[in-house]
Amino acid sequence: MGRVQDRGLAVGGATSEYESRRLSALGWFRVVCILVFLVALLGRTLYLRFTRGIRVLTLGVGKRGFEQLVEIAFFVGLVV
Repeated sequence: MGRVQDRGLAVGGATSEYESRRLSALGWFRVVCILVFLVALLGRTLYLRFTRGIRVLTLGVGKRGFEQLVEIAFFVGLVV
């Protein structure tokens, strides 16, 4: 019986496991966009907090009971 030879080709035509795990140009673009967004969000938040005294990221401030629970649940849903 003849044995089937493994040509070493992974999904997408990559020749090794390392090459199949590397990010493509689109993958790197996504990573850079997320980082730019997070830096802008953090920078704006810190700017408003230290120059104007505005607390941008607050959860459930001034709310009690069900309203506070719903607001925290929406935040958790957003993160997940």
